[in-house]
Order: sequence, then structure tokens, then C-alpha cells
Amino acid sequence: MKVERTIEPTRSGRCERDGVELAWEVFGDGGRTVVLMPPWNLQDSRVWRLVIGCLWPGFTVATFDPAGNGRSSASHDPARHTPAALAADTLAVMDAAGVDRAVAVAHSRSCQALLVLAAHHPDRIAGAAFLGPFIPYTRSVLRLLTSPALRPAFERPSLVHAGWARLNAPYIRSHPRAFSRWFMRKALSAPHSEWIIDTASERAADADLESMIAALRAPVLRSRKVLDGLACQVSIPVVVVTGTEDEVTPRADAVWLADATHGELVTVPGADHCPHGRKVATTAAAIRELADRALGTAATDAPPASSPGRSGPPKILVVCSPIGLGHARRDIAIVKELRRQRPDVEITWLAQSPVTTVLEENGEPVHPASRHLLSECRHFELESVGHELDVFGAFRRADDLMARNFAVFREIMREEHFDVVIGDEAWEVDLFLHENPSEKRAPFVWMTDYVGLLPVEDASDRERAIIADTNALMVEQCTRNPVRDASLFIGNPADALDVPLGPGLPTVRAFAEKTFTFTGYVGTRASGAVERDEARRRVGARPDQPLCVVAVGGSGIGSALLDRAVAAHRLARRTEPDLRTMVVTGPRLTLADPDERGLTVAGYVPDLDHLLAAADMAVVQGGLATAMELTSSRTPFAYVPLQRHFEQNLHVPHRLDNYRSGIRVDYPDADPDHLADLIATHLGARSEALPIEDDGHVRAAREIIRVLDAHA
Repeated sequence: MKVERTIEPTRSGRCERDGVELAWEVFGDGGRTVVLMPPWNLQDSRVWRLVIGCLWPGFTVATFDPAGNGRSSASHDPARHTPAALAADTLAVMDAAGVDRAVAVAHSRSCQALLVLAAHHPDRIAGAAFLGPFIPYTRSVLRLLTSPALRPAFERPSLVHAGWARLNAPYIRSHPRAFSRWFMRKALSAPHSEWIIDTASERAADADLESMIAALRAPVLRSRKVLDGLACQVSIPVVVVTGTEDEVTPRADAVWLADATHGELVTVPGADHCPHGRKVATTAAAIRELADRALGTAATDAPPASSPGRSGPPKILVVCSPIGLGHARRDIAIVKELRRQRPDVEITWLAQSPVTTVLEENGEPVHPASRHLLSECRHFELESVGHELDVFGAFRRADDLMARNFAVFREIMREEHFDVVIGDEAWEVDLFLHENPSEKRAPFVWMTDYVGLLPVEDASDRERAIIADTNALMVEQCTRNPVRDASLFIGNPADALDVPLGPGLPTVRAFAEKTFTFTGYVGTRASGAVERDEARRRVGARPDQPLCVVAVGGSGIGSALLDRAVAAHRLARRTEPDLRTMVVTGPRLTLADPDERGLTVAGYVPDLDHLLAAADMAVVQGGLATAMELTSSRTPFAYVPLQRHFEQNLHVPHRLDNYRSGIRVDYPDADPDHLADLIATHLGARSEALPIEDDGHVRAAREIIRVLDAHA
């Protein structure tokens, strides 16, 4: 399934004003309130999802759908779409949601309504944030297009369907999707925005066409006398945010608005008409600072008594990905080595379940703000269907979750001093730091065991183009605007695929060799008679009894494979009647213990690496960490990649082939009969896997210390 959003409202409702039902939602329960006004009825309130994520902590955020989109009812009356009407809608929603006074944020067309509110209702609107303001004050194409003289042309069929000539009622009716995509490309004009354009265009398809046309018919505020009159009445704090790449609203209009309202002008480098998109962290910071001036500083936002600065031993913050427990195990190995090489360092973890379980068992300190992180695992569980996960799409649909979790990270960095931040596939930190480099407050070390998004075999041409565009953004960021002080690849050059990242882009391996330092694999070696005998004793298996381990990792995805493996155990016992099978579900999955002889079900197993080393055969999902632990211990295993999971279907098989390890079984072929045959055939067989280095954690720690010392 596709998850529409990962942040759910705390309450919602509907209110009626002037014949239109307006649907509203409220997120959070902070001490200060921000109202996000809809920019135009081409989009519903989901346009604000990243801002909602970033306004943490200390805020309550209210949104509503415009007339003719989302859950609000339609209106084909132009008078219902004027700036005054939207201003009245905003006040009606505030009344219905119980909001007495708030900071209001508007984008594009709705900035006209916010100007009305700021001038006439300072009792309700404490501060006003104008993003990419549609205020046609200076000479521009925008001012020309809003001229009353051009209104008849808007109604007549046009022979010209290029550029702004698409703002034509007959064309919009006959080509709604083409119009939406054109406008979204115009609004989202920053390079490498293909995925955002696609998402916005899909949402625009839900708009009521006649309501949208009615809004274009509605008169706008363009008289300089009227605009001057409104601006001079504004007495509340104002911020105007404009992007350097805005192709819709002229910067000169934003400059005029900031000057006329005595507001602050914030120019966001690289931002297009939607600065609350890819540059949301910078934009949200401007909104937060406005709220500080307009509503006061909340306790959670209070600056520290003294500015963060280095005192005492070096401090390191580790941000660990929760997708799979392998990240936690390798990070712990690196951290232990860091402490061995530099006993004076203090290390704190920003992490979430199930990683926190591993950290607590190892006595590692977890930052208290970790409780505010939204669960990535839950999002991916909801996105999965059976044994399938479109991981690329799932990542992109987690943008509001990533914005929220980056906001948690941002607040930690704002209030505390750290000498180095380590991000192990902490995608939200890497993404938002690259897009908003002004948010970087400490040296940053990035770690990953794969590089590059790759299309799966059945990907559409459009999906392939979007993936290539995303890779192009990654290459450009790492080349032109690097925020990483070190990039560590957990592996070797040969482990990177030698395939292009996209048309005209380098190969994965060439890019990795240029950008990364290779540490070799970081894992845990748990082999030897003592570990093997002890692991067998714990599961009740005799030293000479055949033992099979089935495991699907810690992400909570894999129940379909577990069900097949349980059935395979029953079949395998026909030829191996003494077989003992241990099924490890991980901490986020539950599986009723079947009444099967020789089969045991366990949840979280702290020393899974020991158990894997003790096994005679294993059946696992396609996660890299577990597969490499099995490779290291020379345990024969079959792995079943999640369908449409590009990492498990492309990156992992390539690496395992390099080590001559593992038997790949695609899920359609992984029926109980086939799995039972594999188990019976490979029990006790000797693995021919190549040896894996055992000093990757030493090399990784050495590189981190190099960064630490360089910035001491």
C-alpha cells in the first residue's frame, strides 16, 4: 500500500462558511499555534506536510483544505475565491478549531488573503509569514496576467498553449493533467525535482476543475494604492521568504512586501517558488523565529544558558538507522573501537526502536530526545505487502517523517555541542543538511554499505527517470556542495556495482571510489566451538543435532516468508526427522509458536550472530548484515529478497556473489517444498565463501578520529 502521510492529526473537523464546508486538521499540542493557509485549490493541505514535520517541538499546527479540493466542498462562484473570502475562511477554521491567536503562513496566491488578515485582524493573527508571495506590485509578467483587460481572453479558446498562455479556461478543462504538470514544473523549478513534481501533479488531479477555474476568475489585489494601504496597516511581525530560483513570483514583489510591512526578507539560495519543499528546514527556521517574536519563546525552544561550545571531553552523536539491526551491531563495534583508541570521548545515540533495544543491552546511552522520533519501521511495515516493498517509493513517501526526525536532530544540535556527528544511513540528516547547509553545526561523518538508487527489473520508464534524477542530485550535492567531512563505505570497491547511476552519470563504483573511503566490512565474528555449543544449548539442540535458523531481521517485514519457512520445516523433517529449526521473528513481528516437533519461535535474539554461526543451515531475508554474518561464519544459507526492494535485489546479491556466498531464491520460487529441499540438501554442507576482513571497525574508527582531530 502507499502511505499518504506518516504524521497523523491529533484532531480534525469541518465547519461551514458561506455555503462551503471546510475540512480542517490540527497536529500536535504545543504551546504556540501556527495556521497554514492553502496556497490555491490546485493543492490540498498535504502541500504543508514537510512544514508540519519541521515545526517540532512547541507548536500546534492547524491546516485546512481549500474550497474545491481535499475534503472541503466545491464552489464555482468566483466571489468565493477572492482574497477576502480566503481570509474569512481562515478565521472560520480558527474559530472551529479553537484557535484564538496564531502565526499564519501563506504561500503564493494565499499571501493576498494573509495581507488582508495581517492588516485587519492583528487580534487573531500574531505574525505573518509570506512564502513566494503572489503580490503583483512591480512590473512583471505576473502583473500583466492579472490585468482585468485579459479576463475575456481567459474564457476564449486559445490557439497558443505554451507558457503562461496555458492559464486559459478551455485549455484547463480539456487538458487538466497537462496543465497541472506544467504548473508544477513551473512552481518546482529547482533542478532534480522530478519526484516532487510527480507527487504534486498526482495530488492536483484531485482538484475540482471548475473550482480551480473560478479561483482564476476571481479578482486579485493588484492596485498599488490598495496594496500600499493594506501594507501600511500591518503592525505585526512579518517574514517574507523568497527563493533565488522562483520562476512564478518576482523577487522584486517579495522585496516590496518586506519593505512595506517593515518585515524581514529571507532569501533562500536554490529555492524555487515552493521554499517549503526541498528547502523546508531553512523555511521552517524562519517561521519558528517569527513565532518567537510574535508569540514568545516556548520552554522547549529556549536557547541554552550559554552558547553551545566545546568544554570537557570530545562529544560524538551517533544517528543510527533503524531499518535492520545490522546497523546497530556494526555501529556498536565501531564505537567500542573509538573508545579503545580515544578513551576520553563521550558518545550519545539518537536512535529508535528496535535499535534502542540493542543499545540498551550494550549499555549505550540513548539521547532522551529519541522518544520524539517517528518510527521508520512502522512506515515501511505499512508500505509492504506480503513479501514486497517498493523501497524507493516508500522512502520518498516518508518525507514528512524525515522532516520531523530531522527537526528532532536540529533541536539537539541547537541546544548542545557535539564535536562530530556520525550518521549511519541516517537519510534524513544527510538529505536535509545537503539541502539546507546552514543547518550544519558540527563535522559530519556519513556511513553506508550501498551507494545509489537503482531501478528494479519491472520499473516503468518514468520510475527509471525519477531514480536517475535523484541520483543526479546526489552526485551534484556531493560534488558541488558537500556537507560530509568524511564518507565511509562499509565494504570494498568491488562491493560497489559497476553499473551507471543513470544516463550521463558515473557508475556506482566510480562515484564511490571518488567520494568514499572504504573500510572493509564491519561485522562480528562469532565462530568457534564454545559459541556454537552454547548457542545450541540455549535452543535445546544437541551438539550433533541438525540445526536450521530462519530469520527476517528487525524491520518488522517478513511474516510471509516466516509462514513458508514453518511449513518447510514440517516437510524437511520427513528426510531429516531429527531437524531442529529456530525461527527468529525479530522484535517487531509476532508469530504464534506452532505445535511442530523440533520448531521453536523466538522474538528478539541478542546474540543472533552466535546463533547463525551455530547453525548448519539458515533461511533469511535479503538484508546485507545478516547475509554477511552468515558469510563470515561460513554457514550455508538461502536468502529471499523482498520483491521490488532495489537494495536486496541488486546491491546485496552483487556483494554475496563476490564472496561466493548464499543461495538466492526469488520469492515466487520460495515455496515450502523448495525451501525444504534446500534445507535438507545443505544441512552440514561446507560453505565455500571467501574470507571477510575482521578489522573494518578499526579503519572506520580511525577515519572518525581523523575528522575529530582535524576540527579540534
